Amino acid sequence: MLPSRSIDSSAPLPLAEGDRITMRPGWHARFHRVISWLYFDRVTVTGREHLPGSEEGPVLFLCLHRNGAVDAFVYHALLAPTRFMVSVQLCRSWFGRLFFSGIEVVRDKDRAKTPDADRINQQAMQECQDLLARGGRLTIFPEGTSTLGPRHLPFRAGASHLILEHLKAGRSDLKIIPLGIHYEEPSLFQRRVEVVIGPPVPLDFEESTSDRRRLLAIKERTSAALEAVGINVATEQEQEDVQRIAFALTLGTQHEYFAMMKQLERGIPTPMLEAWRAFQQAIRDRQAAMPSLPLVLYQGIPLFPIKPVPVYVAAFFLFGALWFPGLWLNLPPLLVGWLAARKMADDLNVVSLWKIMVGVPAFLLWGALVVLIALLSGHPGAAVFYLLATLVSQQLTHRFQKVATAVNNALRHPELRRKALAFHQQLIQELDRP
Repeated sequence: MLPSRSIDSSAPLPLAEGDRITMRPGWHARFHRVISWLYFDRVTVTGREHLPGSEEGPVLFLCLHRNGAVDAFVYHALLAPTRFMVSVQLCRSWFGRLFFSGIEVVRDKDRAKTPDADRINQQAMQECQDLLARGGRLTIFPEGTSTLGPRHLPFRAGASHLILEHLKAGRSDLKIIPLGIHYEEPSLFQRRVEVVIGPPVPLDFEESTSDRRRLLAIKERTSAALEAVGINVATEQEQEDVQRIAFALTLGTQHEYFAMMKQLERGIPTPMLEAWRAFQQAIRDRQAAMPSLPLVLYQGIPLFPIKPVPVYVAAFFLFGALWFPGLWLNLPPLLVGWLAARKMADDLNVVSLWKIMVGVPAFLLWGALVVLIALLSGHPGAAVFYLLATLVSQQLTHRFQKVATAVNNALRHPELRRKALAFHQQLIQELDRP
C-alpha cells in the first residue's frame, strides 16, 4: 500500500458529463496556500513547464517526501486541484481534518492501531483507480513517509501497480509527473523552499511486453524520474557538505539552491571541498578563541557583509524598525507555535508541522481578536496599524534575519570576514571553471 501524509482538495468528487470528473480546488487548497504564504519566505518552482493543465486528463503526481506533512501543504498549493493519498491517522480527529483530507490509507507502522487496515487499503486503491479512470488528478508519496536524510527512502510498489492497472484497461492518456522538494532549513520559520517538477515519465511499451516486464519498467522509470528531481548522496556528512556549499554558492548570485546541490551531488570538486574544510576550521578556531562572542550561522554558514559594513548596519536599523512592531504584536501566537514544536515534535522533519498546525490557527484567532477589539473600542486606526505591521514584519523576516546575522558577525568577528569572502570567491571561481 501507499501510506503517506498528505491532503485533498475536496472530499466529494464532483461529476461532469458522462463518467468524467471535474476537479476544482476546495477550501483545503486555499488554506494550504495561506499556510505556504505565511510560513515560508518564498516557494520557487523549477520545471513549471512540465505541469499539466487542469483539463488535460488523468495525472498522477509522484512526490518526494522530505519534511513531514508540511510537504503536502506546499505541493497542494501548487498542484490543486488534486486528491492526495493520506494517512488515516491524520484524519481521525476534527483538528486533523481541519488540515488534511483525501483518500485514506493505513501505513505499515499504523496497522496495529487499525484492525481493518486491509479493507481500508483495498478500498483506497480502488478509489485511486476509479479517480484516474475518470480523468482525475492524484498525488502520492511513493516513499510512504518522510526523511531529511541523505537519500530517498525505498519506493513502494503501489504507484507502479496503479499505473499498470490503468494501462491494462487500454488507457494511454495518463501523465506521470515526478516532483521533488528542497528546503533551505526545514525546521525554521520564513525560510525558502524549491519545488522541482520533472518531465513526464514515458509509458510507451511494445504490445508484446508482458505485464511483469511492464511493471518492472514502470518501477525503474518512476524511480529514475524521482531521483532526477531529488538529491541522493551516500552519507549524512556528504549531505551536509553539499547543502552548505550549495547554499554558499547562492549568496550574491543568481544560482538556485537545487541546481547547485544537483551539480555537487555527482561529487564535490576537490579544490571546492578543501576550501570548505579550511573555512570550517577557521570557524572552529574563531569560536574557540572568542567563546563569549557568538558567531551566528545561517544555513550552517557565517554570513558577512559583501558591501561596506556601514551599509549593512544602516539596513539593520531600518529593517529592524519596520520588523519589530509586527513581531511584538504577534508574540503570543509565535510563542505558542514554538512551544508546540518543542513539546510535540519527536524528529526534525515534524518541527515545522507542529509550528504550523498550532501556530497558524493561533495566529489567525489572535489576529481576528486584535482587530475586533480595536474596532469595537473605536480605534480602527489601531486595527489598520496591526495589519500593516504584521504584513511588513512577515515580508521582512527573511531579509532581516540575514542582515542581522551578517552585521553581528562583521562587528564581533571582523577578522573572519576576509576569510569568508575569500572562501566564497574560491567557490565561484571553481564553479565557473570549464
